[in-house]
Amino acid sequence: MTIYTESMKIKVKFLTLVYELTRKLRVEIELPNNATLLDLIRKIDEEVYPGFSKVMLDCNGQVSPLLVVGGF
Repeated sequence: MTIYTESMKIKVKFLTLVYELTRKLRVEIELPNNATLLDLIRKIDEEVYPGFSKVMLDCNGQVSPLLVVGGF
């Protein structure tokens, strides 16, 4: 179990292809303030859809160009 002293909540909206996999339109994920995009992908992999990282990361563990980051 991970305990965070300071954290942030991130709203994630799944579009088209990823929605088809997760069957969720939006989720809220809590991460520590110093979390990275890779941390977010791994957390979604754990809590929302096992295998998410395989879709979002390329064979080198880099973020796929399919991923769009920004406000909504």
